[in-house]
Amino acid sequence: KVPVLRSVLEGLNEDAGKITKIKEVLEELRGNNSPPNPEKSVVVPHEECINKCFSQQRLEDVYLALETHNDNRDWAERTLKTLQSMSPISLKVTFEALKRHAGKHVTIGDALRDEYRLSQRFMRLQPHSDFVEGIRAVLVDKDHSPKWSHKTIDDVSEDDVDEFFEPLESNHPRGELQL
Repeated sequence: KVPVLRSVLEGLNEDAGKITKIKEVLEELRGNNSPPNPEKSVVVPHEECINKCFSQQRLEDVYLALETHNDNRDWAERTLKTLQSMSPISLKVTFEALKRHAGKHVTIGDALRDEYRLSQRFMRLQPHSDFVEGIRAVLVDKDHSPKWSHKTIDDVSEDDVDEFFEPLESNHPRGELQL
């Protein structure tokens, strides 16, 4: 159904940014399938905490919000612990991508181009990316003790993050994404 969805969304033209139109398309494509049940959601019970903690402009502030959030303390602590176990550079790049792609001026082409660049850059070896180290720690050695290139998110510079979004090198084997 993805090709059909893409075709229909592309045909919306000026209505493509209208949430009501997008919902209509999704309802139509869903057909006889029942909608998701919010009572079974793992997100709904934590929605307020998620919105409060993850609406920050910097990842460091997300961490701080989770550390100090009192209304849903157990969830906030578990979430922070999970984030702290992940690759700091991967977290910072992902957070930046979410911010960059949230703007109304960003086209689907802009987002896909950035995502393609990120996919190419995440596949590099350390110290430029932690992907291979994560695979080693979880799937190869199974020691679950990754040695990330940066110890904490505070060790990741803006330049480290920005490099992921730069145009690919002219000698890149696949080149830039052509849309």
